[in-house]
Formats: sequence, structure tokens, C-alpha cells
Amino acid sequence: MKKEFIKKIVTLGLLGTMIVPALAFADNSSTDIAVVPEDKPTVNRPIKGDLPPRPENENGRMPMRDDRGPQLGDRSLEIVTLYAPELLDQFETAMDSQKSIRDSISTLQKTKLEANQTAYRALLNTLKAGLENGTITRAEAQTQLEAFKTSGQAERDALRTEIEALKDTYKIDQEAHRTLMTTLKTAIDSSDEATIKASLNTLLEQLNQHIQYDQALYELFSSK
Repeated sequence: MKKEFIKKIVTLGLLGTMIVPALAFADNSSTDIAVVPEDKPTVNRPIKGDLPPRPENENGRMPMRDDRGPQLGDRSLEIVTLYAPELLDQFETAMDSQKSIRDSISTLQKTKLEANQTAYRALLNTLKAGLENGTITRAEAQTQLEAFKTSGQAERDALRTEIEALKDTYKIDQEAHRTLMTTLKTAIDSSDEATIKASLNTLLEQLNQHIQYDQALYELFSSK
């Protein structure tokens, strides 16, 4: 029964949401992740009936991937609860940290986008006024517009280069993550609990590493 229940979760692809790359010019949160004390009592595994119902959105449907967001999903946490309950607190702490950072990233991105759009509109208004009063030619206006666009592209290219450097620093390897998820799915299908536990421990390490990377991205993006 339990095996078939977990297989259904995997089939729905919910494990793939456990770690997702941060947004393009993202950032991250605190690297201080709470650790469960070694003497923490073992939690009894719940049976299928003990698990909470799947959340529904306001339309009464299961939320799509965008509704759930990029963080570790509740159904994936059920796998942690079933096979490695001693890790549950650490996963939840990491999830909260990641969500906080990515919310900050989203807010920062929105603010920077709005500032860029405001600057562009201001330039357009200035050029329009100059064309109307004859203080600037169309060729000069076009040159200024192209300079604005070129400058923005150069800044984005430079930022991407810095982001790639951070990926190397924090060893962000999406291929390694995909391999881990394949291993975890296979272990669940075969009820290989030892491999499941080992994979979940590695997954937690990847999640915490990604949080540090996201935090560094946020700091980088904030400085621009």
C-alpha cells in the first residue's frame, strides 16, 4: 500500500520540485540552517491515512507547478516523513529559508525592473520633447535610444558572467541533482530504504548548498 502510494507521487512528478534553480538574477537567504539534535526522539512513520490531504487552490483544483512555487513541496516532504523523519525539521527549516530568500529575490527583481522601465520612459519623454522643440534630431534621438539599450545589455551580460562564477564557487550542478532524483525514484520503486535515506541526506545537502548560492546571488544582484 505504502509503496503504491509513493509511486503515485513520483509519477505525478512532485519529486522534481524539491530543488529548482533560482530565478535568473536571484539571491538567497541565511546560510544558518537549524540542525536537529542528535538525541531527538525518533518519529513514528505515519500510515497513508495520517497524511494531510493535497492542498487545492481557490478553484478547487490541485495547484500547478507555478502555484506551488520553486520550494520543496508538501508531497515531497511526505517522502521525508515516511523514510527519514529525523530529517524533517532540517528540511522544513531549509524550505523556510529558501522561500524567504526567493521572496526577497522576487521583490528585488520587480523593483529593479520598474526602475529600468521608469528610466526608459523618462528618456523617451525627454527625446520626444527635444524633437518637438527642435533641440535634437531624429538621428540623435535614435542614437541615445540605442545607447540605452546597449548599456543595459552589457550590464546583463556582465552579471551573467558573475552568476556563472558563483555557480562554480558553490558547486551548483543540476546534472548531479537530476541523477540524484533518478536514484531516489528508483529506490522508492524498489523499496530500497537504505538508498532512499542516503539520497534524502544528499538532497538536504544540495538544498542547503543551493540556499547559500541563492544568498550570494541576492547579494550580487543587490549591489548592481
